[in-house]
Amino acid sequence: MTPREKLATIRLLWVVASADRVLTPDEREALSAAIAEIHKADPELVDLDLASLARDPIDEQAEIAALTSSEARLRAYEAAVALANVDEACSPAEQEVLDRLQQRLGIDLEQRDL
Repeated sequence: MTPREKLATIRLLWVVASADRVLTPDEREALSAAIAEIHKADPELVDLDLASLARDPIDEQAEIAALTSSEARLRAYEAAVALANVDEACSPAEQEVLDRLQQRLGIDLEQRDL
């Protein structure tokens, strides 16, 4: 994934995690770990943290458009599903975002084992 695709994935993960307006400790830990991985790979993204995700508006469509490869779209969706279920309780609001992402990213669940 390109640095821009990684950033888009993190931002979409925030959209999922914040959909129900409850950031559980497990979700916080998973997001923090994902951000740490990006910092290791792309030191230019040092300003990326949970506070900036919460503060700055996220244009979901722009982030989806930034996922230019089919591999990046699939990896972003898989990460979103994993995050929504990290606390073993995917809320209805999180599921709504996952359904929207699946459609907008063009993910065919019948061909995937998610």
